[in-house]
Amino acid sequence: MSKETDDKLRGMARRVTVKDIKDDGETQTASIEVADGIWRTDVEVMQQYGVSTSAPEDGAVAIALAVGGR
Repeated sequence: MSKETDDKLRGMARRVTVKDIKDDGETQTASIEVADGIWRTDVEVMQQYGVSTSAPEDGAVAIALAVGGR
């Protein structure tokens, strides 16, 4: 596998910090920090169907999957 392909695959899943959880729309969204000072806003939070949980608190650590490369 080439280094370029390896780097792209490595970037698809990463550990992020969750902040600003919004639970008022059709889907739950949050802002996430993907690297120091780099934020993504209005990221959809996916959960298992039928599992009742509360929204994570600000500062929680999560796994983000970049489906489609973003």
